[in-house]
Amino acid sequence: MRIFIALALSALLAACVSHDYIGERYAPTQHVNVYYDASAVPDGYRVIGQDRAQSGEAVTTEDIVADMVEKAKEIGADGLLIEGVDEVVVGSTSTAPTSLNTVNTTVQKNKVVTGKFLKRS
Repeated sequence: MRIFIALALSALLAACVSHDYIGERYAPTQHVNVYYDASAVPDGYRVIGQDRAQSGEAVTTEDIVADMVEKAKEIGADGLLIEGVDEVVVGSTSTAPTSLNTVNTTVQKNKVVTGKFLKRS
């Protein structure tokens, strides 16, 4: 039961990933190889587009990459080259001063993973 709940929560959080893709589109593929270093990409691949995937702090980087793989399959890519992982500030909230004149500020951040979608020539 715990495994089911963990999987359901992971799927729900992954569904909160937004993509900003620019590039070519092909028939969907069934398998995408993931590379973390450009030198590891075998000869015969070419870049067909770039993706910027973004989600809240609660989503793991691994879940964002998994969602990028699904997007790459949908686009028709055969490979995904992860180029960077970053955090961006998307907002903040502050509470009113207390009797000690302290203000609590909470910064809201999103995780961003960028990558290139690859196609075998």
